[in-house]
Amino acid sequence: MDEAGLEIPFNYTSADDRLIVRHLLGAEAWEQLERLRARRVTGRSARLLLRVLGDVFIHRRNAYLFQDLLDSPRRRARLLRRLERELAVVQRGAGGDPLVEGVLAAVRGLCDGFRREIAETPALRRRLVAALAPVVGRG
Repeated sequence: MDEAGLEIPFNYTSADDRLIVRHLLGAEAWEQLERLRARRVTGRSARLLLRVLGDVFIHRRNAYLFQDLLDSPRRRARLLRRLERELAVVQRGAGGDPLVEGVLAAVRGLCDGFRREIAETPALRRRLVAALAPVVGRG
């Protein structure tokens, strides 16, 4: 994180980093990130965390990218493995700092939810089609 701000990658929206972090993780996580930034506890770990947030954000926001994860087990596995590796690097560098550990726990929870969302979406879609098809047709 530099003087200009956090800079979440893949954010080509009008939402700033604060809004994205608050949307994905909540206000407390944003405050923790700001406290870490003020202490200058930044660097590679911060960039990795922000990259994880950017990946989750863009895949949730872009239906085509999300569908690509559903359609491609290889791409899905590659993304989820990379997210896990990046969080493991942050964990190793945390040094037991409770503030870093708190942010890391929030990001891990986000990733766990994202993984579940990907896994559960096909069944959810099938249930929706089954429920709505009699009313609006299968197409």
